[in-house]
Amino acid sequence: MTAPRVAYLTSRYPAVSHTFIRREVLALRRRGLEVVTFSVRALSPTAEWSPMDVQEWETTESILPTSLGKLLQAHGRCFSKSPLRYVRTWWRALRVRPPGLRALLWSQFYFAEAVLLADRLRQLGVTRLHCHFANAGAEVGALAAFCLDLPWSVTVHGSADFTGPPAITLAAKLDFAEFVAFASFFGRAQALRLGNPSAEKRFLVVRCGVDPGELGEPRTDWAVSGTFRFLTVCRLSPEKGLFGVLQAIQILRQAGMDVTWQLVGDGPLRSEIAAEVRRRHLDRAVELSGTVTGSKLADCYRTCDGFVLGSFLEGVPVVLMEAMTLGLPVVAPRVAGVPELVEHQQSGLLFTPSDFGELAERMKELVADAGLRERLSRTAQAQVRRDFDLERSAAMLDERFRREAKIG
Repeated sequence: MTAPRVAYLTSRYPAVSHTFIRREVLALRRRGLEVVTFSVRALSPTAEWSPMDVQEWETTESILPTSLGKLLQAHGRCFSKSPLRYVRTWWRALRVRPPGLRALLWSQFYFAEAVLLADRLRQLGVTRLHCHFANAGAEVGALAAFCLDLPWSVTVHGSADFTGPPAITLAAKLDFAEFVAFASFFGRAQALRLGNPSAEKRFLVVRCGVDPGELGEPRTDWAVSGTFRFLTVCRLSPEKGLFGVLQAIQILRQAGMDVTWQLVGDGPLRSEIAAEVRRRHLDRAVELSGTVTGSKLADCYRTCDGFVLGSFLEGVPVVLMEAMTLGLPVVAPRVAGVPELVEHQQSGLLFTPSDFGELAERMKELVADAGLRERLSRTAQAQVRRDFDLERSAAMLDERFRREAKIG
């Protein structure tokens, strides 16, 4: 069977917070698939990008920005190729959208971008299109695939795919998809709530995976002499429960424990978190490190003693997989897909979401017991290797991508 030429589309690629997509793309290429990557919006490399991110950026095509001339030429070619399909694509964009004038306007933007993408996919001989996240990028991707009559699929990650304006059209996107990959059984269950009984066979659980070789060697010494360093890696946004983690850190320090917290990441709450750190007089105990990637991020995992996540909403956090792979014992909320990754008292410690007193107790357990840390870490490393294997997930996608691929 001839290997298909698969296009991957995300709103922004490569992105430092979505290294799992890049890992998936590279794993598929190792299996012999030709994968071309597209980003809705062009990005510029930053100091935080890894060499692999830069390499992907150099070969990734962007839909936007574009010129009026290129836009008109692409639309002209698509219309002349199949006027009926062009009009039907415009009508789908008009019909499958949230209510309101703003959504009406944005549907026309998505249509314009989708035709640009479709024109380029036809030129490249792409035989199928896959998107990550059921967001605006997926709207564009689904329209482009519809315009070309290409097989289209999408990976749905977490709670963000089920909330906000994109969620209004989620059922239509999932119905159109040839198959849908879910990062968790929790996400699959949420999609099945939409009520399409025929969708179950098309709804697959395909884990995001980590590449141990990329991350490096895990830690083998769980003894801590002196300060116990907790680490969090996430976007600094409300759903991450970061003020609750800060509260837990203060509880531990007031109990006489010598603990610190390194917070890696950036986002809209950075200034508010910094202000709260000062208000609580925790300046010497909390380090806001900003965005850190690649080998420097791996060093953060290795130099800290415990990983903590305080989120209210999650899918299956890749940062937890990375921490567990590198031997860092984790504390995480019992929410959404997290228990599919972290088994309480076996591969990590779980707490009730938003109960930050309980979070503090779980963190105390880690600080006080080196034997517990070692046992959790060893079990976690084995569990990630068993259940979140990148090559196994790539094999599942590879098999689906090779089914009845066609050129529109």
